[in-house]
Amino acid sequence: SGSVNGLLARVLAAGLSAVTGIVLARSLGASDLGALGLATTIGAIAVQVTDFGFTQSVVRFLVSERSGPSPELAACVALRLLSSLALQAVIVVAAVFGAFGSAGTTVAIVSVMIPAAAIGAWSAALQAHMQLNLLAVTTFVRTAVWCAILIALASRSASLAAFAISFVVVEAAASLLIAILAHRDEKLDLTRVRAGI
Repeated sequence: SGSVNGLLARVLAAGLSAVTGIVLARSLGASDLGALGLATTIGAIAVQVTDFGFTQSVVRFLVSERSGPSPELAACVALRLLSSLALQAVIVVAAVFGAFGSAGTTVAIVSVMIPAAAIGAWSAALQAHMQLNLLAVTTFVRTAVWCAILIALASRSASLAAFAISFVVVEAAASLLIAILAHRDEKLDLTRVRAGI
């Protein structure tokens, strides 16, 4: 039943992703859609760059038989957060000095999601604990909320900045939801990790 629900959530999320693409294309136009696409692409690349392999390394520790909260996961999240903040600062400075042209403001806004993605280490942790259905449901909820917000923004002819801010809010909320779900697992609950990691 759980596998079927997870598959259904993934299929629905894929369908909603197609709808969001159509809504974005119709409501933003070529120039603004390109700016938002550039911003989200830069953000996605930055998220991968700031990982430095931390997440894959911590998965190895999490699949071990050791019980209790994982100091490796806490260190991974902390290191990803620090590297994300540093790279975000570089991107914002580059945007201020015109490195991204007319998309600079949008890139600066979307760069706020980069530190929030540091919580993505928990996604890998949930995968390591075979809680894939939770991730599928989280992805579906994020996509459904983003689609609903897009439709609302499109109906009001909102600005590109409003779309970018909404994207950041949805991504940050999804990261927070993953953290809350991970908190239920003793090995993933960072509040139980003792100081000194």
